[in-house]
Amino acid sequence: MRGWSRIGRALLALGLAMCGATGCLPAGGPPTGQRWLAGRTLTLYEFAPTGGGASLSLLVGNQTSNGEADDMYLVADPGRTAASSAAPTVTRGATLLLPNAFGPSTTLPYLELAPPLPQDAAGRLLVAQSDPGSGYASTELFRIDLTTGTALDLGPEVRFALSPSGQRFVLDVPDATTTVYEADGSQITLANASEATFVGENLYLLQADDPADVAMQTLEELTPDGALQTIAQGLTGFQALSGTTSGDLILSVADGDGTFSSSLLDPTTLAQTPLPGDYQSASPDGRCLLLSVFGDDSVSWNIFDASTGAITPAPSPSGGWGWRPGHDAFWAMEQNPSPQTYRPPMLPIQIWQPATGTTTIDVGDATLQAYQLAPSSNPTPFTPDGRYWFSARFSAAGSGQCFVGPADDPTAPTFPVNPVGTRPGQYWQLADERLLVEATVGDYTRNDIYLVDPVTGASRELASGGHVVMTGATRALTLLNWISSAATGDLTLIDFDTGATTVLAENVSQVVLQPPAETTGLSGDPLAPGLDVAFVVHDLLDSPYDGVWVATLP
Repeated sequence: MRGWSRIGRALLALGLAMCGATGCLPAGGPPTGQRWLAGRTLTLYEFAPTGGGASLSLLVGNQTSNGEADDMYLVADPGRTAASSAAPTVTRGATLLLPNAFGPSTTLPYLELAPPLPQDAAGRLLVAQSDPGSGYASTELFRIDLTTGTALDLGPEVRFALSPSGQRFVLDVPDATTTVYEADGSQITLANASEATFVGENLYLLQADDPADVAMQTLEELTPDGALQTIAQGLTGFQALSGTTSGDLILSVADGDGTFSSSLLDPTTLAQTPLPGDYQSASPDGRCLLLSVFGDDSVSWNIFDASTGAITPAPSPSGGWGWRPGHDAFWAMEQNPSPQTYRPPMLPIQIWQPATGTTTIDVGDATLQAYQLAPSSNPTPFTPDGRYWFSARFSAAGSGQCFVGPADDPTAPTFPVNPVGTRPGQYWQLADERLLVEATVGDYTRNDIYLVDPVTGASRELASGGHVVMTGATRALTLLNWISSAATGDLTLIDFDTGATTVLAENVSQVVLQPPAETTGLSGDPLAPGLDVAFVVHDLLDSPYDGVWVATLP
């Protein structure tokens, strides 16, 4: 302590004594709400699915020593009179459901909320268990009944799927068996089956008399009443039309010389329509299909109208493409092969529609831009309602800026989504059609957050230095002042109209929300006052606030 004054040494001693007495309390006040569990190795899954009137409970993970999985626990509401300072650890205050559970990634920063755990119509969870040390190479599927706390081992987990209602699910183990679990508790086991896929409540799968001959498989349909019928034979594979409401299937066959062809199957009438090309994508209603036809040195593109059988040339999608939601309209840009120093230029937008064929639209130096709607992982050039389209303009330095404009008139003025010098992150479309967007310079967990009106182009910054967790009817839940090295931020509500902020907690690493009782209308607002939010507080140093907290949204 050479060089320290007597007063300085006294102040230091006092500081050390206070730190020992208080546990070095973190800066700021305690989080809003109540601490349910204490600890620094906790993760969150979700609020446990419960029936009407059941008490609130949470599915919580505790990181295993090997770091490959979480032990899954159920923790019940300790009661509003329980003191946060006396919150128990997970081993004392929760019920172990499944060790080494392999659920959604809950240990990473929440740029968006993780999807809920799969559950059947009875509320039983389907969760995989990893074999410690296998690096997820070996897993078992368990069905967990939260009312009894029991976990039933269903066997090796390779692939499983739930029907839309949750009444049925299928566990598919290639080169072994496929087991279908029905709502009445019965099971149907099929040998030499693969590619089990639900289309509505009906299950489709391939069966092979000779597992070594994958070119001669039979497509079977298993209905909810347990009836198994043959749909088609001699197939190499099948797939359901993605992103449509038609329920039609694409069947693939190969002839004796190995030439592949495909057809469109109506599962109601079992009528098959040969396709003049390889299926690539479908319009939202499944009426029009984009097909590719490969030649020796080239590829051509066609639109096949399944309702009329008409075949018309389609614009090349080499520079970007997308089906406009709610419309039988296919937008595409072809990449110009002429060289450029910074970016290959795009040709004008071409729009195909059944009545008019392909129309060329000159949009200047704009390019069709796929943009990611949160929490979807499939970027498209359109907003979900199909009213607006996204474009981009690039500078000679390679940087770009995203723009939004009316899809009914692509030549109308467009407005910037992100400021110059930033990159657009993901976006959310609000109920009034405004866009909540993230823009970043480098770290995608530390964004500027803007409210953009696609009609007027008005843009207003709401916050910076963080990311959006969820949007509601009138406000957003965010993690601001995000510290990347610690993977924590301030859990903050932001009002869209006033910009007012409400900080719920500091040093938050994870968030899950209580689902609203109703999913439509204002009552379906995921951030409605009165709903609960759970979060993990994980300070840089040991803190009396570390653990799982639950708060009621104001």
